[in-house]
Amino acid sequence: MKCPMCGGDIVDGAAACGHCGTPVQPSATNPFADQQPYAAVVQPPQQGGNKLEDDLGVRMLIPIGRSVHAIIAGYLGLLSLGCCALGPFAILFGILAVVDIRKNPKKGGIVRAILGIVLGVIGTLGLIAFLFALLSGELD
Repeated sequence: MKCPMCGGDIVDGAAACGHCGTPVQPSATNPFADQQPYAAVVQPPQQGGNKLEDDLGVRMLIPIGRSVHAIIAGYLGLLSLGCCALGPFAILFGILAVVDIRKNPKKGGIVRAILGIVLGVIGTLGLIAFLFALLSGELD
């Protein structure tokens, strides 16, 4: 007897397929018992086809479906570690990104937005330390 799901051989009297575990009925009532096994499992076509943003590899390389504010916040946060004056802008764009992502749940980039905020805070603290040192006359 052949399995109706995977087409594998089923031992006579077995209650389920030994290959895929599909419960089977005796061959007398199994309408698929005399049919040939499937060559391969065919996936039904998805509506709209495969979209570029559905591919994980593409999404990792290209920021498709991400909040633009999150992308800007991430880069500003990284740059604020070298140029402290960009820190407040990284925080601003990070907050805008979080608001944007919460309004549009299909958008991604929350990690990048939070990273921008955290790095922006570090950069802003560096800016405050620099301004404090400048005002106290330590940088003369």
